Amino acid sequence: MKEATENKSITQELPALTPLTFIPVYKSVIWGGTRIGEYKQERLSQNSIGESWEISGIPGHETIVAAGPHKGKTIGELMAQYGPRLIGQRLSSRSIKEFPILIKFIDARDDLSLQVHPGEEIARSRHNCPGKSEMWYIIDSAPDSTIISGFSKPITREKYREQVKEGEILQSVARHPSRPGDVFFIPAGRVHGAGGGNFILEVQQSSDITYRIYDYDRCDKSGNRRELHTEQAAEAIDYRVYDNYKIDPIAIKPGVDVLVQCPVFEVRLLTIDDSLDFTTPDDSFLTMTCIAGKADIIAGNTVTTLSCGHSLLIPAELRDITIKGNARIITASC
Repeated sequence: MKEATENKSITQELPALTPLTFIPVYKSVIWGGTRIGEYKQERLSQNSIGESWEISGIPGHETIVAAGPHKGKTIGELMAQYGPRLIGQRLSSRSIKEFPILIKFIDARDDLSLQVHPGEEIARSRHNCPGKSEMWYIIDSAPDSTIISGFSKPITREKYREQVKEGEILQSVARHPSRPGDVFFIPAGRVHGAGGGNFILEVQQSSDITYRIYDYDRCDKSGNRRELHTEQAAEAIDYRVYDNYKIDPIAIKPGVDVLVQCPVFEVRLLTIDDSLDFTTPDDSFLTMTCIAGKADIIAGNTVTTLSCGHSLLIPAELRDITIKGNARIITASC
């Protein structure tokens, strides 16, 4: 008890936090393109960038503070220093060591693999990490783009194995037209994949565990096919068929729509036309990602400009925020 009290005192003595911006982690992949650099209006040195990890606490892929008094620190170092002041007392009391969500852009120049992410029980037992539920907001899409989410007809585990073996698993998945503004919630266990031509903002639990089911028989630059995880996926898949796979946003007040609300995160869309005042969620951090326009984020005496394609983190100890500008911003909290 004495040690906990001393740690709390040390945390309280640290300087006040301000909104934090980070250096993204870029991922070059077989299906990636050039859209992310164009969207951010930045010249990137990597090729075939499929993902930009905007805010990440995953070990080995942690984002680093880009500016301000904490410049050069990883988000993990800030978590260790500030604890509840950064992420909130509720999350901090659960001894969470990694930042609990990952924010990323996805540029699907080509089809992503058909895949599934494990739930909490399997992820903890196999990988000692959280399960992985996620949501996709379609920023832009080609006219014929689609999203695979769930099954279109009942399928058993045995039938799944048979169809994967025969290369026929796409016959059983549900394929949906993809349009800008569409929202898909993909809970752990749901088979999914993004078709070529989609540009997506993803909010997910902090986990990098993916079981690849089908990869269109593609080969990498060395001529090798990527590994499939047929049996691992078989235990993780939710084989049920659902009525709806797209999410309809819920307007809660002018300029604020709830996109996804689930046990592990809540995602909202803010539409700013001149100015918007709001209070951040009680006892939680807030991530903000600008998907159109530009705005100034005013927190206390700090003004941070947030432009299209960029993200920032509002620490839990900051509550009253003013946004000025013309922009669309997606927020996430836990």
